[in-house]
Amino acid sequence: MLLAFYNAPGFSERAMPFAILFGSIATLILLNRKLELVIARAAGVSAWQFLLPICICAALLGILSSTVYNPMSVKFNQKSKALKTELLIANGKKQTNQKQAFWISDDGGAKGGSVISATAAQNEGKDLTNAVFIYFHNDGTINYRIDALRAKFKSLKSIDGQNKKNIWELTNATQFKVGKPSIQNASMTVETSLSEQNLQENASQPSELHFWQLPTYIENNKVTNFKIHTFSVHYQTLLLRPALFIAMVLIAATVSLKFVRFGQIGRMILVGITCGFALFILSELILAFGNNGIISPFASAWTPTIIAILCGSTFLLYQEDG
Repeated sequence: MLLAFYNAPGFSERAMPFAILFGSIATLILLNRKLELVIARAAGVSAWQFLLPICICAALLGILSSTVYNPMSVKFNQKSKALKTELLIANGKKQTNQKQAFWISDDGGAKGGSVISATAAQNEGKDLTNAVFIYFHNDGTINYRIDALRAKFKSLKSIDGQNKKNIWELTNATQFKVGKPSIQNASMTVETSLSEQNLQENASQPSELHFWQLPTYIENNKVTNFKIHTFSVHYQTLLLRPALFIAMVLIAATVSLKFVRFGQIGRMILVGITCGFALFILSELILAFGNNGIISPFASAWTPTIIAILCGSTFLLYQEDG
């Protein structure tokens, strides 16, 4: 139940645009059924005038969603990962059916090339749970393997303060080698050629950084991180959230402002929901292009929302102003 509670903000954050869409449709249809909109139009109030407060409210909700709710959602997500790590440690050694969520290759080091995996990674990849270290010979064949309940990355400093070497501190480690009995160690260390920056680039995901952290991270890693465009796309989606919420209001207006006749409400609601999901699918498709570097982050994030706003505005112009 606690894990579900920690994951709820992240899920609800993704559902917010649809909450705005359904809320706008429900509000406008209710006003329409009670003839409030008919009376307003008869009094000379245009659709743009009574939609303006709803759009302003949606934009404010979008701003609060990106600047306040998103940091809270990221914090709860971090707590969820920490709790999962505690549960994994409490359950003891790694089970063979557990999914390895973290992977990174180490091309150097004192013992040759290796591949490192773990079921959970925290602290930007420097704390691993249920870690597996597989070392290779120079010809690519497997040399030996080490399984550890926990692995902690550390940079050892020399007397003058410079980095001397980087190591992994392993807890409850078991070493396996073909033809030899396994060796168990309560604790041991292995050298690595990986740096903190290597781990950060591999472990960090856009969803793990909130709105206020993303600009600094993008600026500091735009040269070295090959997947920095995924962070840029995520930042642009947070920036456009107020515009996305306004687009949802306009989509709701296109199906809710006509005079309601008997038996039409269900069809109007269905059309509105279909349009919202079509926008969602289009957004996910174009975001996938942006995450893979096919188009720019700005274009991938803003194009679907701008299209939705233009289409909604055009439809309302024809419907209300002829």
